Amino acid sequence: MEGNLEITCAGMPKSCYENVNWDNFRTGFSCGGKLTFSHVKGGVILKETDFTIKEDKKSFIVKNKEKGKE
Repeated sequence: MEGNLEITCAGMPKSCYENVNWDNFRTGFSCGGKLTFSHVKGGVILKETDFTIKEDKKSFIVKNKEKGKE
């Protein structure tokens, strides 16, 4: 039985939704189409960049401390 995914992810542009599935939605997933601003002489412009799911650095530090690593 296949169900429908309801995608809600902070910062992910809707243009990426069609590329998301149950198997690839994890740390490292990347998709183009995210807009970000950049300061230029005379104002601000919008630039297209990649949206990437990154590992939470705080939880990474906690996990390593629990294992005795730092």
